Amino acid sequence: MTKPLVSLHNVSKTFSSRKSQIIALQNISLEIHPGEIFALVGESGSGKSTLAKLIMKLFSPTSGDIFFEEKSIFSLKKSEILPYRKKAQMIFQDPYFCLDPQMHISTIVEEGLKIHSPLDETERREKILHLFEELSLPLRLLEKYPHELSGGQKQRVGIARALVVEPSFLILDEPTSSLDLPTAEQILHLLLDLHKKRDLTSLLITHDLLLARKMATRVGVLFRGNLVELSSTEKIFCAPQHPYTRLLISSFCSESLEKMEGIEKETLSC
Repeated sequence: MTKPLVSLHNVSKTFSSRKSQIIALQNISLEIHPGEIFALVGESGSGKSTLAKLIMKLFSPTSGDIFFEEKSIFSLKKSEILPYRKKAQMIFQDPYFCLDPQMHISTIVEEGLKIHSPLDETERREKILHLFEELSLPLRLLEKYPHELSGGQKQRVGIARALVVEPSFLILDEPTSSLDLPTAEQILHLLLDLHKKRDLTSLLITHDLLLARKMATRVGVLFRGNLVELSSTEKIFCAPQHPYTRLLISSFCSESLEKMEGIEKETLSC
C-alpha cells in the first residue's frame, strides 16, 4: 500500500472558556491515501469541521499531530506554510459567504495565483479561462459579482478558486448541502470527474450519507468527537458495527424510502 498523503495521530482538540471546557475531538487517528476520497460523516457538532480546520492549520491541536507527505504541519517553518496551503485547498459549504461580494469573479479566482504562482498577468488570465471552460462556466461571469450568479455557478467558482493553484489535496466541506437536488447532482459528478482527471486526494466532510456513499472509497464515523468506526464504504453501509453507525444507516434508509414513496406519489398524481 502507498504511504498516506495525510495522517492524523491521536489528535485531540479542546476549546476552553472561563466557565467550561468543550472536547471537540478526542484521540483521532486516521490516514488518507493518495487518490482516494475519504468521507467523514456525523451529525452537526460531532467535530467534522474542527478536524477540517486542524488539517488546514487554522487551529492547533490540544494534543497529537497531523502529517502531510510524512511531515508534521505544525512543525512547518514560516517559509513552508504557503507551499502547504497551495497543496491543500478547501471547498466550502456555502460559496456565497466565501466569495467577497465587492470583488469581480475574475479577481476572486486570480487571488490564489497572485500568491502562489510566478505567472504574469497574461498567463494568469489564460489559466483562468481554461479552468472556466473545464468547469463549464461562461466566460462572461468573470466580470460579474457573486450576487449575480446562481448557487451552482457560485459553487463552481469556489471550485475554480481552489483548483487554480493546482492542489494535490482537497477538503470538501458539505459541498452540495446548500444546493437544490439537480444542481447538487451536477456538482457531485463534476467533483468526481475532476478528482479522476486531476489525480486528487480528497477529504469529504458531510452529514449526507448518500453523498458519502456515491463519492467515498472509505468512511469514518464521528460521534461526539470520537471516531467510532472506520471502514470501506461498502462495509459501513452493508455491515455497520457501532450502534451509532447503525442508527445513522437506519435513519438514512428510512429517509431514502420516504423520498422514493414521495416521488411515486407525485408520479401517480400527475
